[in-house]
Formats: sequence, structure tokens, C-alpha cells
Amino acid sequence: MFEEFAGRRVLLLQGPIGPFFAIIARKLQRLGATVLKVNLNAADAWFFSGAPTVSFRGSFDEWRQFVRRQCDEHAIDTLFVFGDSRRYHAAAIEVANERGIDVRVFEEGYLRPNYITFERGGTNFNTTIPLDAEFYNQLELPEIRRPRSVGNTFWWEAAYGIIYAIILTYFSKDYPHYEHHRDLRATHHAPLWWLSVGRKLYYSVKEAGLTKRMIEHGGGFFLAPLQVHDDFQVKNSRFDDVKDFIDEVTDSFAKHAPKDCWLVFKHHPKDRGFRDYTAYVRQVGERCGLTGRIFYVHDLHLPTLLKSARGCVVINSTVGLSSLYHRTAVKCLDRSVYEMFTSKLPLDEFWSSPGKVNRSGVEAYIRWLALNVQINGTFYRPSFWRHAERDGDWRVRKEASRPG
Repeated sequence: MFEEFAGRRVLLLQGPIGPFFAIIARKLQRLGATVLKVNLNAADAWFFSGAPTVSFRGSFDEWRQFVRRQCDEHAIDTLFVFGDSRRYHAAAIEVANERGIDVRVFEEGYLRPNYITFERGGTNFNTTIPLDAEFYNQLELPEIRRPRSVGNTFWWEAAYGIIYAIILTYFSKDYPHYEHHRDLRATHHAPLWWLSVGRKLYYSVKEAGLTKRMIEHGGGFFLAPLQVHDDFQVKNSRFDDVKDFIDEVTDSFAKHAPKDCWLVFKHHPKDRGFRDYTAYVRQVGERCGLTGRIFYVHDLHLPTLLKSARGCVVINSTVGLSSLYHRTAVKCLDRSVYEMFTSKLPLDEFWSSPGKVNRSGVEAYIRWLALNVQINGTFYRPSFWRHAERDGDWRVRKEASRPG
């Protein structure tokens, strides 16, 4: 997967929380690449080792010139970032594009949970993935092996998140001008991770048997997965807040969906400790006359819900792609990397006519993604990469790929 970077001169900016970019740096160096890492705060520095680093301590107004200087002084020809919408990264990508530098972006996987995204130029709204269904309908691609399972990464991500927040809050005085894209103050962030743990345990008990009840409901149900409230996929969409999505979907459902059908909002697991829409969903449901027909769930098994739902409504979540894989039609309310396979009907009509999924096109699309812009792996379990390195397996494993 990284052999093409042998002999390159690579600049790393911010990676995901944890040691993932340190692992990548060592891999690149073993392949003969020259690596330089920019640290923007003390937490970035704490998690990184194994390659030369330089610290940026100036204001954002000075950032572009700093990036230009590093690119020129070190003859950089490749830029690695995690996420292309953070303002530091967006500015650096502009500089890289000015100089013809190859930009590679890591992001959470389009095919989850066992993949991460690694794409040239940009991801999601900035993707270069072909968005023409006919392109994939005509492809003949090999089967993709079942990916190696990444296992449960929740505890790793929670631990890294708490450590990052503590270091950023209390040990970053040498980076006085740094501004993070999210509120990661330890006094704010760490308690919410513990709240997330508590809610995970609470809802696993409270929601026992609810999946069976939904599957057996004669009128069926539509699933509306919620996204992380401060995710760039939401921030860059036409919705100002996840609550706006809830309002629009609920209002349309109440007016146009079959009267014996249910509406199920599912909370995003990574937003468990940060947002709770229980009261809001109840209030919206009461206002729209949906008491008894609207549900708000947390930890029900997502693939089971997707297989059983009459349809799925999303802003642009990758859950939509998982839904298509399970042959459940999707209405996407904003741009997405899989929009060519979603319903083109207005939302008001989707409830009564969700339509059928272009199964062959979706399967070809999933294979294309796995072969071109996905890596079997996780950002949050170092042991996964030790095993992959030992087995010589940093590539996509060729068997049947199953997203979500």
C-alpha cells in the first residue's frame, strides 16, 4: 500500500489521536522515504516518535508561510494529513496544490468498521471518486477478501482521547496560538468520555429486546442514523445542526409516511457522551403527532436494523453505504460519496416508494473503493499494525468485503 512512497520526501501534519502517524512514519522510513512531522501542539508531539519533527508555535496567519518554508527547505513532494477540512490542513493543502505536491488524506473508512480511508487529493466533499453509477455498472473487478477484523476499538479511542485532551489543556503553553477544531479541554472532554461509557452500559440493558420488537412490527420502520454533531460532514452540509435533520425528517415522515410505519433515529456511538436527543426527539414526535411511532435508540445492532428497515434516511453518513450493501434503499439529504446509488425522489415521496437498490452497481463500487482508497485497518489499535507488519499484510485482503 505504501510502496509507491519509497524515496519520497513526506511531510506529516496532524494524524488521528494516538500513535498512528508514528507507525506510518516508521513504515515509510523502512521503505526509504524521508519523513518530517509538524507538531501543532504538545499532544501531537507526545504521541509521535521515530522521525524528525518541527514545531509550529505561531499564529494561524503565519501558518501558510511556515508550510511553504518547510516544503521548500526539505524539498517535500508528498503531504499526509488526517482530514482535509481542519483549517490548518485545508490551508496546507492549498500550499501543496500551488507547488504540485502530492496530497494524501486519511479519514475514517468509507467501508466500516474494518477499513480506513486513504485518498489522493481529498475525501468526502473533496473526493475525486467517480460519482457516475454507470462507471461502476461497467466494471469487472475481482472479489475482495474478507478484511482482517480490527476488533473493539472503543476503549483505545477513549483512552487516547482523554490523554490528548489532558496534554492539550495543561501542557501546551509552548503553543500559545494553537486552536483545535473541536473543544478538547480536559475539563470538558474527559468527563464526557466517562459519560459515554456509562450510557453505553445503560442503553445495552434498557434496549434489550427492542430490535426484535421492531423487526416483528407489521408496518415496518424507516431508519434515520444520526451523525456526530461536530463532524465536518455535518458542518459542511446544508444542515446547521443534527437537530435540523431530525426536524426535517420527522415533519416529512408525519405527513407522508404510511400510518402503520415507525420512524427510528439511531444515535451515533462516537457522540454518545456529547449529545443526547431523548427529550428533543420526544418533543418533536409529540408536535408532529407521532407518539408511539417514533423511536430514539443507541446501541441496537446496526446491520440487523439496516437489513430489516423499509428504507434509510441520512445526511451523508457512511451508514448509507452499509444500507445499500444490505439492499435497503437510501435517501441522502446532502452530497455523499455514494449519492449515485441513492433515491432521487423527494423525501416526501421516498416514504411510500423507497425503490430498489442497484445491487450489482453497489457491489462493484464497494470493490472499487476497497481496491483504490481503503486500507484494511484502524487508527486506534497499534497491535493491529504489528500483526499486519509481521504477516506482510498492509494491503487490502482479497475476499468478500462487507461494509458496516
